[in-house]
Formats: sequence, C-alpha cells, structure tokens
Amino acid sequence: MTKVSNSSYIFALVIAAFMNSQITSALAADESSDAAIRSIVETFKQNPGCNRAGIALGVNVNGRVSIYTTGKVDFVDGHSEPVSASTAFEIGSITKTFTATIFAQLVKEGVLNPDSLVRDLLPPGTPVPSYKDSVSGDVVEITLDQLAHHTSGLPRQQAVGNSGPFDTERMFGQLDRIVLKTRPGSKYLDSQLGIALLAKVIERVTGQTMAELALKRVTGPMRLANTRFYAESDPLVPIGYDRANQPVDRLITGSPAYAGANALVSTLDDMMAFLAANMGRSVKDDPVMSVLPQLQTWKTVPCATAQEGGQGCADTDSGLVWSRLPSKVRGLSTIWKNGMTKGFAAWIGFVAPDDNQPAPSGVVVLTSQSSCPVGPMASCALSVINGLPPAPICSPSKVVQ
Repeated sequence: MTKVSNSSYIFALVIAAFMNSQITSALAADESSDAAIRSIVETFKQNPGCNRAGIALGVNVNGRVSIYTTGKVDFVDGHSEPVSASTAFEIGSITKTFTATIFAQLVKEGVLNPDSLVRDLLPPGTPVPSYKDSVSGDVVEITLDQLAHHTSGLPRQQAVGNSGPFDTERMFGQLDRIVLKTRPGSKYLDSQLGIALLAKVIERVTGQTMAELALKRVTGPMRLANTRFYAESDPLVPIGYDRANQPVDRLITGSPAYAGANALVSTLDDMMAFLAANMGRSVKDDPVMSVLPQLQTWKTVPCATAQEGGQGCADTDSGLVWSRLPSKVRGLSTIWKNGMTKGFAAWIGFVAPDDNQPAPSGVVVLTSQSSCPVGPMASCALSVINGLPPAPICSPSKVVQ
C-alpha cells in the first residue's frame, strides 16, 4: 500500500465523513470503509511502537476479503522487502488456536476425553500440580478441558531462564514448583504452560509431533502452505523488533517445550483462510468447520485476580483457547485471540455470529514489532466495517502519541 502523506489528517477526514454518511446496512459501505481502513493502517504505522514494523491487515466482510499492508521487513542476509500478504510473521499465542483445533478433532473422534486427568496422560511420575481445598481438604486435579479453556489455574508460564533451551524434560521437572492459587475450573487465567502441556498430552497419545499433526490435520487439508512451526534456519522469516526498535533473539527456539503454544509462523494469506473457517465461512468438511461447535462452546468464568496470577481482564466467555467478550469492540460481541513473541505481534478475531449463521466480519493483524498495538488497530477496523463510531483510541492524536 502506498504510504499516504499526512495520513493523520486524511484519517480524521475519512472518519468524519464516514460517521456523517447515511449508512443503514449492518456493515459499512465498501468504498467508505476501505478508505478508512487504509488510513487506520497508515496512521498506526506512525505509532512509536510501530516504528520498525511491517504491518499486514486483512478484513473479511460477509466473505469478501480485503488486504492492507504498509512498511517493510528486514532479513538476516541484509536485504529488505515491502510487506505483502505472503510475508511470514511469527503469530505467537495464536498457535494455541491450532492446538485447540487438533484437540477438538481428537475429542470428536473419541481419541481423547476432555474430562480425563492431565496426570493420567503424561509420563508416570510427572508432578502435575493439583489444588487442595483449604476448607474441605479435597484435592482437585486438572483436566484436559480445563487446560483448553484456560481454567486450570496454572500460571502463564514457568521461569525459563537462560541456561539453554527450555525443553520438555525441564518443563516437566519444574512442575513441582507450582502452587495453584485457584481451584481448577473456577477462574480464567490465560496460560502458555497449560496449552504447552495439552500439546504434550496430544503428542504422547497420538505418537506424533505437533508439527506433524498440524500438517496432517489443519494446514495440509486447508492448503495453508506457508503456516509452519518455526525453524531457526528458516530464511523466509524476517527480523522482529522490540519497543526500543532493536532486533530481538528468537523466543521460540529458546523454549521448544512451549512450541504447541507459541511457535507457528504464518502469512496474512493463510491467516485469512484460517479466519474464514473459524467464522463459519469455509466448506463443510474443512478441518476447522467440522469442530466449530466444540471450539465455540463457551464457559463464563471470572478472571483470576492479580494476586492469583491473572492479567487484569474482565469476566470472560472462554471457548477452546478462543475468548468471547461483549466489550472488546464497543457494541460488538467479539471472538478473538492475540499473539506476541519478542519481536512480533498478531491478532485474529471476528464478530460473534448468530446461532447457526456465519460470522459477518473479521480481522487479522500481523506485525514485525512486538510493541505495535495490534488489538486497538483491529478494533478500529472492526468498528469501521460494522458502521460503528470509532472508539477514542482510533483518533489520530491518540494513535501517534
């Protein structure tokens, strides 16, 4: 996308015109929303957290896909290239949605039981944490379903440290250091460790690695040719940058035990196909579409407090990894997941559909700088394409400060 001069000013004019237009349909008119989204992307590129970011944003409105890109990405061999829909990005915790899809498939096939205890499916002697009720004295064990819904009570992650790769042996060996602060099933706490353990259960039960399972069950059937588990020698993955505009070391290769939670690389083209499937806008035998009822079975739970290890969220409708919040985008119930590594940030989400209907609109944002505010950028885009007044965070003066 050609960079627009004085884009903050243009963005303000476009938004003003958009808000004053006579839009009566549920979704904004194509021409006005297209211009507004282009200006949103260009304006967010001026945010200090996006100085070194290449940005790729895609929208799906009733099955119609539009792509917006800006900036460039740098590679270890010294060359740079403009961002495109085929640029590779680390997608961080969005990896969990692929793991959740595989889990849902295995449950549907009867290979796994969501109520099975995690302790029973890991190697004998693995010290899986449990919760002891201070009143009754009952000991409560963690189930697979609680791992997938982020209600296990496990902390976000372990102390990885700098003493070499954090592999499965180290992950299992440090589990006995964890004391659960909430009863399993009672509170929402987004846990990298929980999904990493779920991935280890899946690998042990199937006898296949997550890379093999993802290719066989998701990326292969969906023809997501550029979505793969990260390899350190991969020349197609650009350099990621931190808030200080400095290139970063790879988080992924330092924590192979967490691969099932954060190690996928993808492109906007691939992620738009994955978004469409989760919106219910793919073919019926699509590997995601086939388990949408399981992925979008919601449990409403309060968030863990800061003292319990929570990250300060509101009460959450928790699906299999995905979250549903009525307030993520003002006026819209939104199903979403974000992801972040040391040098990349990503967001995928869509308006919650009515019963048995495809979702009307969705957004994917991928960036090559971890400090780039992908959530606000996606929220602004979703507001525009749904004909809603933009939130204050969408104001150019807020974006670029």
